Amino acid sequence: MSDEAAVGGGGGAAGQRIRLGLVVLDTPDPRGFAAFYAALLGWQVDAEESADDWVTIRGPGASPLAFQLAPDHITPTWPAAGVPHARAFDALIAATALANGLAVYTCNAADFAGIDGLKVVAVTHPDQSS
Repeated sequence: MSDEAAVGGGGGAAGQRIRLGLVVLDTPDPRGFAAFYAALLGWQVDAEESADDWVTIRGPGASPLAFQLAPDHITPTWPAAGVPHARAFDALIAATALANGLAVYTCNAADFAGIDGLKVVAVTHPDQSS
């Protein structure tokens, strides 16, 4: 999996490469979510960069993914009023997947419906897997 994507427009040079140094997600359970995504992706928890309120996972050739404690976090939904929306993040995920020929593994497959050429694989949310 690559952590770089070619982009054009937006003030940058066409074909410019962007490298993500770290992607951080809020969660009420950093260790639980890290374990879920590490198993899903075949990655490992980085013990040196992890604590009760922050857990980092790493995989070969990819930017690390970290989970930070957010005790009051509300899982984003779309399009429910009053709940944070993750639509812009979904667009970034879809664009990156398309640019790199990757599938999107998601608990919210409907959020990616109608995006031509995008392969979407539905997975069970960690909160619902036990």
